[in-house]
This record gives sequence, C-alpha cells and structure tokens, in this order.
Amino acid sequence: MLITENSINSYPKHHMAEHIHPINCSDCICKADLFSDLPPDDFDIICRTKQDVEFNAGEIIFKQGAVLTHVVCLTQGLAKIYFEGIEKKNLILRLVKPSELVGGPGMFVDRRHHYSLGAVADCKVCFIDVAAYREVVFKNKKLAHEVMNRESQHRIELYTKLVNLTQKQMPGRIAEVLMYLYGEVYNSTKFNCALSRQEIADLSAMSKESAIRILKDFKDEGYITLDGNDFEIFNVEALAQISNLG
Repeated sequence: MLITENSINSYPKHHMAEHIHPINCSDCICKADLFSDLPPDDFDIICRTKQDVEFNAGEIIFKQGAVLTHVVCLTQGLAKIYFEGIEKKNLILRLVKPSELVGGPGMFVDRRHHYSLGAVADCKVCFIDVAAYREVVFKNKKLAHEVMNRESQHRIELYTKLVNLTQKQMPGRIAEVLMYLYGEVYNSTKFNCALSRQEIADLSAMSKESAIRILKDFKDEGYITLDGNDFEIFNVEALAQISNLG
C-alpha cells in the first residue's frame, strides 16, 4: 500500500502511535553514534527537525512503498526490517536495536521506502526529517563516508543472508537464526525472545509450522530449552556447526 503525496504532511502522525515529550538530543543516551562528531550547528539541524514517537509491539513504524519523509533512530525497544512479499509473506532482513539509524536506499534515489520497519517490542523512535538529514550528510565528508560504510556493510550482510537462505537446509537456517539472536541481538545464551514463532519463521524464510518443528527437534536433541518465549542455548558449538554446514 502506497502513501500518497497528500499524506506526507501528516506522516508519521497517521499511526496509532503516541507522540511523547521530546528529549534534547544532547542528553539522549541512545542517540545515533553517527552524529557523535558533528559540529554543533549541524547537530542542531538534526535536533530541530526530530519527532519523538512511541510504538506498541506489532505496529508499523514505516511502510514499504511509502514516501520516505523521515529517517528513524530507534532509542528504545527492538524493531524488524522486513520485505513484504506476495500473499502477505514477509522476509525479515534483520533486527534493529537502540541507537541505530534506519533510512534505506530510497533516501538518495526515489524517496520511497523499499522495506518496512515494524516494532517487535514496544519502541521509542525519533523521526528525523530526511531533507535535514541529507543536508547534514552532504555538508560533512566524515559523516557521508560513515553512512556509505554502513550501507555497504548492510548490503554485504543481505547478500550473505540471501545465499544462506537459498543454499542451507531448514535446520541450518533455524540454527543460523538462533546464533544471530544469541550473538548479535541478546548477547546471551539465555534470553526472552521478543519474536513470535511466525517472526522466527520470517527470519528463516520458511513456514511457521516448519520453524516450530525444527525448534522442537533442537530441544529434543538437547541443544536448546524452550518455555514460551524463554530460550536457552546449551550447545552453541553444535548449533554453529549445523548453521555452517547448512
């Protein structure tokens, strides 16, 4: 579903999300580290244009196909970047943690979002006007270089993910998801997973039923324990081997 030009002025106010009292960017402990070395005047440009918004788990922060009017800095919670395929089948590309800035390739091309961003857990985000962001990026070579570096890194990660999804068997894909949650999202072998079983399936490009079956197999093998959304990985080495071998 596309957001028309008439809705630009109201974006992101059309969401059911709640606007919150703005926090001074200088005092925010979760401000994007991209802005850490900005000159004060340029940092003020970013601060003046931002809007602070709260989203409940399950709400869409921005929509694939919508006009790209803002970039997003996540300051609290957990979000997912996902591609909306045919017949409402989603593919989660990666998860977003606090202090990360999310814009997308459309920012410098066609001013459209080419994927969606949704709240996995309750989130607080800052919407930064894209025109102000572009102005600051173009004025600062160091910032522009870092933006290009990060976009390139995300592109490499996406290529790797696509290769893994096409070449790994389903157990290897679920093992990869568990290793990702352990190593990059929760940084612990024991965690309460904010993802639903459907979202775990969407991370691994398979059906919910297949993901649940493989998780049960891993539990029966003693690799993990499951109690609702409470996960504990007992055998990291085994899961890493399953993931690597596919």
